[in-house]
Amino acid sequence: MGAAPTIHDSFLMTTTLPADTQQLTEATSVALARQIRFAKITPELTEQPIATSYVCTGVGKPVVLIPGFDSSILEFRRLVPQLATTAQVWAMDLLGFGFTERTSGAAMTPAAIKQHFYRFWQQQIGKPMVLAGASMGGAAAIDFALDFPEAVETLVLLDSAGFAAGPAMGKFMVPPLDGWATSFLKNPGVRRRISQQAYCDRTLVTPDAQLCASLHLQMPGWKEALIAFT
Repeated sequence: MGAAPTIHDSFLMTTTLPADTQQLTEATSVALARQIRFAKITPELTEQPIATSYVCTGVGKPVVLIPGFDSSILEFRRLVPQLATTAQVWAMDLLGFGFTERTSGAAMTPAAIKQHFYRFWQQQIGKPMVLAGASMGGAAAIDFALDFPEAVETLVLLDSAGFAAGPAMGKFMVPPLDGWATSFLKNPGVRRRISQQAYCDRTLVTPDAQLCASLHLQMPGWKEALIAFT
């Protein structure tokens, strides 16, 4: 596949995808990884720009895809090229997730995620969109649409979750339990079982699919951001 995709244009931050991106083998995975770019987004919550990972391809009405909890835009590798035949398709990683930069200057809360997403929409899209969120991405999409209805023409929810105060898991996210919990989520066997439950067609749970589901775990600050959000 060659070198891992890197940031482009004049954005000088040394943001890259994990080196294991080079181990992707399936055509849809390789193609989407090569399309990943990083936008320089500076929301009100921090003075420092946040390198925000996204893909944009196709021409037409903007359709924006938001992946689920502890996932990345590679979740949509098979869907993006199909939608791009009739629309301008965006897939982006929310604050604290996927390949988007984790920064100590930004709180990992639903409010911060929404504000970061709004700045991304203002800077990159700027017109009403079809907003589709999967699982926790659906929760973020609902939250966004309620506050910024002018930005959302249509809301599509894919097995959506919802935001609630004080999740049960949160009370366990204190040392050393927080480290144990994230180590559990990072375990290859655990992630394989999650993948198997996510696919209706189990033949799609290939080594490449499992790599897509775990590449973002190699991003700096993954553990800390996940603990902070939970």
